Amino acid sequence: MDRKMIESIKHGQPFTATCRQFDAENNAVWCQSHGTSVYDSEGKFQYMVIITRDVSLQKEYEAKLQHFAHHDSLTGLPNRRLFKKQLRKAIDHQHADGSGFAVILMDIDYFKQINDELGHDVGDAVIEEFGKRLNRVIRHDDMAARLGGDEFVILLSNVTSVNEAVAIAKEIQHTIKKPWTILGKHLHVSSSMGVAMAPEKGATVFSMLKEADNALYEAKGAGRNAVKLR
Repeated sequence: MDRKMIESIKHGQPFTATCRQFDAENNAVWCQSHGTSVYDSEGKFQYMVIITRDVSLQKEYEAKLQHFAHHDSLTGLPNRRLFKKQLRKAIDHQHADGSGFAVILMDIDYFKQINDELGHDVGDAVIEEFGKRLNRVIRHDDMAARLGGDEFVILLSNVTSVNEAVAIAKEIQHTIKKPWTILGKHLHVSSSMGVAMAPEKGATVFSMLKEADNALYEAKGAGRNAVKLR
């Protein structure tokens, strides 16, 4: 804000600045200040009038809107838009330093049957619990996202071998298969997974998702509850 004040005095133009300050109890408060310089008859600066208001609530709303724009409302996981953004970053990092990565595309086996037989409330609860389990099992640098419906995806960072990627997928699969109790109903839930390893060159968002989707199709064709690699 100091720079804007100096520019305002120099050019005689009002300024607006938003910054975080601290109140008497040392709580962070977002403030927006509007300042106007006052000059005498000879054009010499005399003083500045600044009006400041608390915009913490506005900032909170803006943060929530930003979150909703990039996260799934049911699971709280990143959505398709945010996942693609992170996948592009992984591709850029690979170009820069050669760091490997992989994509795991998955869906819930026989989810339509769960919805049809037990109802959408149970279906939604299964989706929500599935997302929680993914979030618990993935590594710190990985990302789990919901693409839509019962389709989920994981971006594995710093994966250097096929065996490593498949081992992670099987660990996730094991977590998914642990006993489920949803709205008082005991369920057996499993997932089919398609794993796509990034090539050394030429990876794109489209190609990685396409390869993972092809592998997922093979996993379903193998009887489901399977992991297939491309």
